[in-house]
Amino acid sequence: MVERVRAAAAAEFKQSPIGALSVAIVHDGICESHHFGHADGKDGPPPDGATLYRLGSITKMFTALMLLQLEAADRCSF
Repeated sequence: MVERVRAAAAAEFKQSPIGALSVAIVHDGICESHHFGHADGKDGPPPDGATLYRLGSITKMFTALMLLQLEAADRCSF
């Protein structure tokens, strides 16, 4: 499963290789991180575990998904 996620991230980045992408995968208590591209433009350093990203409005989707999962698990109600 971990390899499938890493391969999917690599394939997506290959289609649009702009900027940098870091993916953290936690499976069976093991955390792996994979990094693609270049931070700070195409000539910048490769990203690593200490690279800071600006998240912008994407956090709204994570919050919405979290709330939907809690609702599906009957742990919150709207």
